[in-house]
Amino acid sequence: MKVKIYGFDTNLYPCESCLRAKEFLDYHKIDYEFLSVIERNENGKLVHKESVVKQLELEYGDDVSGISLPQIFVNGKYIGKFAIFKQKFLEGVFNGTWSNKNR
Repeated sequence: MKVKIYGFDTNLYPCESCLRAKEFLDYHKIDYEFLSVIERNENGKLVHKESVVKQLELEYGDDVSGISLPQIFVNGKYIGKFAIFKQKFLEGVFNGTWSNKNR
């Protein structure tokens, strides 16, 4: 199973939901890819990471300028915000399909 999270790098911008999503997946030993939609430019200013935003728009299928983050995809299928992902996970929607981390 492939889990992809688009969100804010919490070292650059405080995003409690992004942090909670990563902590939840780490706790459950679920492999995931986290893609930050922001970066610091050469002047130290936070800017959108254009290539990641474009990738999110392709996967999301629409303009993402007004959506909240993080946004989560499982096996290329759009799930939604962290709260939706967590609810589905706890309901067992994804049972039997996780690739656990080797720790």
